[in-house]
Amino acid sequence: MWAISGVGDVTQTGHLSLPDSKQIRIGSSNDLTIEHNGSNSIIFKESNSEKMRMDGAGRLLHGVTSSVDVCSTAPSRLQIHNN
Repeated sequence: MWAISGVGDVTQTGHLSLPDSKQIRIGSSNDLTIEHNGSNSIIFKESNSEKMRMDGAGRLLHGVTSSVDVCSTAPSRLQIHNN
């Protein structure tokens, strides 16, 4: 159930469900997006092309390109790659 206040605040009392590859877009120019494509969860900030994603193995990946700059594979394990 959605409730919209007089000042434009939206309150959701249940889950917000989106199908795979649909984005939540934030900002007046949609410069921050959150997406799940079925295999990976992606947080993308367009202004400086920062991209973070969690792959199907649960690794947190950070990098502008497909190469991995920082990869966290466990709570106490961090890998740094220079590609």
